[in-house]
Amino acid sequence: MKAIEEISSLRFIFILLIVLHHTVSYTGGGYLGVAFFFMLGGFVMTLGYRDRILGGDFSYRAFLLRRARKYYPLHWICLAAVLVLLVYTHAIGKDRVGTLFVNAALLQSWVPVKSVYFSFNAPSWFLSDMLFFVALFPLLLKGITAILRSKRGTAALLIALVAGYLTLFFTLKEESRHYVLYIFPLVRLMDFVLGIFTAQLFLSIRKKETALPVPALKVLMYGSLGLLILLSLVLPTRYLMCSLLFAPLIAALLILTSLESVGKRSLFSWKPLVYLGSFSFEIYMLHGVVLRYLEYYGIL
Repeated sequence: MKAIEEISSLRFIFILLIVLHHTVSYTGGGYLGVAFFFMLGGFVMTLGYRDRILGGDFSYRAFLLRRARKYYPLHWICLAAVLVLLVYTHAIGKDRVGTLFVNAALLQSWVPVKSVYFSFNAPSWFLSDMLFFVALFPLLLKGITAILRSKRGTAALLIALVAGYLTLFFTLKEESRHYVLYIFPLVRLMDFVLGIFTAQLFLSIRKKETALPVPALKVLMYGSLGLLILLSLVLPTRYLMCSLLFAPLIAALLILTSLESVGKRSLFSWKPLVYLGSFSFEIYMLHGVVLRYLEYYGIL
């Protein structure tokens, strides 16, 4: 399926929120940005691979290799850059060796210790989660597609996801909340799965298109983005960790932006924004390294 350019603009907007989280203490920008990118991952992978996976014209090995070639080289470059700084400042010791191998392999998000999952280039924990989602994606897509054939099955799965997540959210002890809700791959898988659901919903909507006028849809689209940013500004940190609060608005934003009748007539079709969004992955990975060096030289 042809890439949706307007989605690239959203990438830049939400990567900017993450950068602001790390530079001006805009806490909500990080929580919102991560929730968006996990859902976006499920959304775009479904649009890109659905027909091939369901049609049997799909190589799992080639799929994994393509993702590995995207993630690991830049991850290792950033890791090496941080290592240089740590060695130069004599801040690396024997206790770091094990963590180094875990980080290099992108397994750090499975270790519930902050000095491990945020080790070296801290933003790389996101890739650790994404690798797990990528490995499961073909199986998840087939399972969800089968469930969607039944309205009862769809409702049951969504209710189970929401009920399970909320039960976890309200019963977790405070000291466990950050790791389990924000980092742990098995819990963050929910965002990715909701991204797959959103893509399936988008494909069904696109077949019929909507009877609503484009101006009204644009108001809904910009309104979804505005409400997301507002929530990220006003919610207490405890509730910012509940990505389920962002999910409906993220889904609406992704669907509306991807509709040809709406997205191509919006701010998100602006070429400079689309171009900047095409570098969102590089910005995400490199900004952590840049901030480490700026902190060392006393600039931040």
